[in-house]
Amino acid sequence: MHGVKKSAIPPTAQELEQKKKQVDSFRSLINGLLAKREQGNMNPKILPHIGIALKYNPEHYTLWNYRRDILTDSMSQPVTEGVEAEAEGVDGEGEGGGVEDANVSAVATLTEELGVIEAALAKNPKVYSAWHHRRWVMDHILARSGAEDRLAIVHKELDLCKKLLTKGDSRNFHCWNHRRHVLTLLTRETQGGRERERETAAKTTTIPSIDMPLTLALIESDFTNHSAWHQRRLAIQQILTERESETSGERETVDMEFELDNLMSGVSMEPDSEGLFHIWYWLVSTGLSLSGCVGAEAEGVLETQLETYMPLYEDEPEHRYPLLMAKTCLFLLGRQSVSMAKANEFDVVVSKDTQPKPEKEVSG
Repeated sequence: MHGVKKSAIPPTAQELEQKKKQVDSFRSLINGLLAKREQGNMNPKILPHIGIALKYNPEHYTLWNYRRDILTDSMSQPVTEGVEAEAEGVDGEGEGGGVEDANVSAVATLTEELGVIEAALAKNPKVYSAWHHRRWVMDHILARSGAEDRLAIVHKELDLCKKLLTKGDSRNFHCWNHRRHVLTLLTRETQGGRERERETAAKTTTIPSIDMPLTLALIESDFTNHSAWHQRRLAIQQILTERESETSGERETVDMEFELDNLMSGVSMEPDSEGLFHIWYWLVSTGLSLSGCVGAEAEGVLETQLETYMPLYEDEPEHRYPLLMAKTCLFLLGRQSVSMAKANEFDVVVSKDTQPKPEKEVSG
């Protein structure tokens, strides 16, 4: 976890002996499970033993793969996806009944699997293979569930992500990446229609009504939380883009001065942050105009930003980004050319097409 040091207290002799017994027992368990995997043993009764091993060491990716193989083998019944079954009138009778029964059984098994993964994440919330396995389980549960159940499942998963981010490490990028995937699933479900239309509609990884309150709470507890800022920027962009495209009705707005003031707190605490600079640059170069803040109003905001960041640089001239922010304001106000080379020993160039660097996604 960020900023939290591990305990430096040396273990006692008794603790070391107990640890050795645990290691020996764990090694014996692992060797037995790997031997069963080598033999191609796909008996579901092995799953509890794999769960014990993963709870002890959730980073053993081979066991996650073995677990997935067993689950896949046990769910060999052909699947009719929930939305397609509804569209085609499958009501659980005749041939459809067998598929529905298989789906119900598979969903029950996979729901238990989510609990196994949650226990592993409680021990180590930053294990790639555990998060990858969770995404796989979620996708298979949703493929076998009805519309109402899918919505409930997705919302429950979002609640878990919120719990992990607010009660645990709020910068856990594994959790943030998984959460964005779940938001995509929720967007797909709320679009309705057949699978193809829902997949086409789900092109966003943010739902502002959900993201704006959460990211604000996380940012106010840590103004330098880059992950929360990145997600908030995506939400703001979607709000402003939708606002621009709507021609009637009540439109959601963003208080850009409030956002810039909050970001200033983060920059003041971490003036060398390139990530915060890119978010700030998007807000002033693109966000202001999208929000309808133009002309004299935009100039007033930029003047305030200039008056904020130039003194910050003068107080601490070793930091690059406050100077770059001040010079960006001058450029946007038309007082400085785009070329700003050798600005106080820094090679600084800003162009209007500069965009925030996207957060690195974790491949499955």
